[in-house]
Amino acid sequence: METMAPHGRRRAPGVAQELFESGHRFDFFQAMRLLRLLRPKDPVRLRASVDLAFPPSDIVQVKPPAKPGAAPEMTVAFLGLGGVQGPLPRPFAQQLRDRTRAGDTGLRDFLDIFHHRLLSQLYQGRVLRRVWLEPGPPEAHAVARYLYAVMGLGTRGMRERLEVEDRLLLRYAGLLAHRPVSLEALRAMLSDALGVGVRPRAPRGAWLELEEEQRTRLGPTGRNQRLGQGAVLGGRAWLEQAGLELELGPLSWRRYVDLLPGSRGLGALRSLTRFALGPGPEVRLVLAVRTGEIPEQPLSAPHGPRLGWTSWLRARPGRQGTQAVALSPRHMSAPGAREDGT
Repeated sequence: METMAPHGRRRAPGVAQELFESGHRFDFFQAMRLLRLLRPKDPVRLRASVDLAFPPSDIVQVKPPAKPGAAPEMTVAFLGLGGVQGPLPRPFAQQLRDRTRAGDTGLRDFLDIFHHRLLSQLYQGRVLRRVWLEPGPPEAHAVARYLYAVMGLGTRGMRERLEVEDRLLLRYAGLLAHRPVSLEALRAMLSDALGVGVRPRAPRGAWLELEEEQRTRLGPTGRNQRLGQGAVLGGRAWLEQAGLELELGPLSWRRYVDLLPGSRGLGALRSLTRFALGPGPEVRLVLAVRTGEIPEQPLSAPHGPRLGWTSWLRARPGRQGTQAVALSPRHMSAPGAREDGT
C-alpha cells in the first residue's frame, strides 16, 4: 500500500502509514476496511474517547500494534458511554476523564469492552448494505449471492459454465432478472461488456424442421390429423421470431480480429448472448470493421490471411467507411464451429 513518488520528489507515505499517523483524516468505515485488509483475522481494538472537548473528527487516533502479534487500537469520538456525547451524567464523565488522565484506566478499559462490541456491530451492519466496504472480492459478498439468485445462478452447480467469468454478470443482474430479455437490455449489456457499439435488428424469421412426432400422418394409426389444431402440411414450419441480427461496430482492426471465430472475444459474446436469450433464438452476427484500418495481407506473411475473414481482393485503395462481415448462426451456437469463412 505504498505510492511511488515522481522523479525528484519525496515518496508519498503509504496508506497504512498515513492511517497510523493521521487517522483523524479518515472516515471510520474506510479506516476499518483498511485495517481489515492489513489484518484479516484480528484487525483492530476499538475504544471510545472519554475527553469532554468537542471532537473535530470521528476518529481521534489510530495506534499501530504495540508489539508483534498485538492488534492496532482505534479511538473514536462517537458512540461512547463517556465523553461529551455519552449518556453518563456529567460528574461521572468528569471522574472517568480525570482517572484516565491520572493513569488509572481500569474503568475506561471496562467500558471499552462494550465500546468494542457496539462499534463492531455498527461496522458489520454497514458492510451488509455497502458492498464496497467488504475487503474481499465483490463476488464473495452476501449481496452477490442474491444477485446470482435473481439471474438463475443461485446454486453452485449452475456457475462456472460460461466462457466468461460469472462475476462479469453481476453488474447486469437488473437486466437479466426480467425474462425474456428485451433487445434494448441485450444491447446495453453487450455494448458495455464489449466496449463497442451494438445495434440489434428486428427479429428474423426462419424455417424450422419439425420432429417426426410433430408431423401429420394420415390413416387409422396416424397422428396430428385434426384440421386447425394439429394438422401440418410438410415437414417444416415458418417461425417469425426464430432469431435476430446483431451488428457490432464500427470496429478497429484489432477489435475485429478479436471477434472472429476461434477468438476469446467471440466466446465472451456467445456466452453473454446465449445466457440472456437462451438456446432457442438463432443469432446472426455482422461485424462492421473500418476500411481504413484493414492492413495489407501478403500471401508470403508468416501468418497469412484467413480466407473469408481477413482477406480482401482490392484493385484500388479502399474508400473510408466500414466493411461488413457476417457470421452465420452456427458460429454463435457452439464453440466448435468451423473457423474458416466458407
